[in-house]
Amino acid sequence: MGSSEEQIYLAVCIETAVPEGVDRGADDAPHNLGPPFRNAVIARLWLSNYLAATADSLELDGDHDDLVTAYRDAVAPMRKHGNATVGSVRYEIRAKPGKGEPA
Repeated sequence: MGSSEEQIYLAVCIETAVPEGVDRGADDAPHNLGPPFRNAVIARLWLSNYLAATADSLELDGDHDDLVTAYRDAVAPMRKHGNATVGSVRYEIRAKPGKGEPA
């Protein structure tokens, strides 16, 4: 693929707003296995595992290396963020400008 057609991708994980009036399952449990912590861990791990599996699948299908890299690069940050909750996290794949192109 020529450099003028080269596309660089970025996987972006986004926390979406919970609609007003929806209970996130707040719990006053003093331990880290309470629902808020547990739900955050489940969401982060599920999405990071999904992103990793998608990267593997794209690689096997022979898709563009930059797209595979975008998915792989999104895994570690997703696992580190502690603000994810079940049902509130999604991801997007965005095209970034190539080298030397304006942002």
